[in-house]
Amino acid sequence: MITGIILVVLALLVLLIATYTDFKTGEIPDWLSYSFIISALGIRLIHSIIYNDWVYMLYGIIGFAGMAVFSMLIYYTRQWGGGDAKIAMGLGAAFATPPLVYSSDVPYLLSLVSNIFIAGGIYGMLWGVYVFARNFRKTIKAAKEEVIARKWIYIASAALIIIAMIVSMFLSGLTAVMAFYFALLILAYLLLFVFIKASEKSGMYARVLVSKLTEGDWVAEDIKIKGKLVYSKKSLGITPEQINRLKKAKIRSVIVKTGIKFLIAILIGTAVTIAYGNIIVMALF
Repeated sequence: MITGIILVVLALLVLLIATYTDFKTGEIPDWLSYSFIISALGIRLIHSIIYNDWVYMLYGIIGFAGMAVFSMLIYYTRQWGGGDAKIAMGLGAAFATPPLVYSSDVPYLLSLVSNIFIAGGIYGMLWGVYVFARNFRKTIKAAKEEVIARKWIYIASAALIIIAMIVSMFLSGLTAVMAFYFALLILAYLLLFVFIKASEKSGMYARVLVSKLTEGDWVAEDIKIKGKLVYSKKSLGITPEQINRLKKAKIRSVIVKTGIKFLIAILIGTAVTIAYGNIIVMALF
């Protein structure tokens, strides 16, 4: 129990500091992320030595490895920043096993990830509404451009919705209900996708001075110097070497994707998991 309490205090303290620095500077210090991972594994190691319980340490390594694979997948699809991914690895090491009382049959780490994404979804929607309201005209324009750019996808999806609606009219019982809700689900997803993309284009890009760039910033444009590609917008973030080259070339500013500060969702999801466990299971049962 004491080991679990120590891990909980460590995780919440790290998340609070990381969230603060993320909002203040746009960065999560590497020393904080790496210290979290090392400390979580170190605490498990000490517990294993004292109680001769090496399975406890093994679970920590497995949790770290599992979250490393998962968070890297999210990172390489450009949903999280590198700092978010490293913090998630630390959570995997700390919470591979329940730190406190936990009654659900769902693995604790799975409950943690589930709660984080629920918190992230709610937070993302609220952030999108804020961006939409703040940049109403630009967002509407961006939404129109998005629909035009992907018109065949939307036409095909609209056809699928109509077909599902028609099919539901010729069915009965649960099958009819499922077909109808399938159509509504596709419609809701399309509207949400357009909403998110439009909000992103209208309010989540900013022109930043090259002197203010930091390692890992997602520059949203290809940059060429004397006809040679120095940075590709498909990259996972700009490097210190590339920043220096831009400075030497006297490039004044670039467009950067600011994105959503997702770490607050990780903090909320973690706190909810510690306090209540899996909120989906809790809501259903």
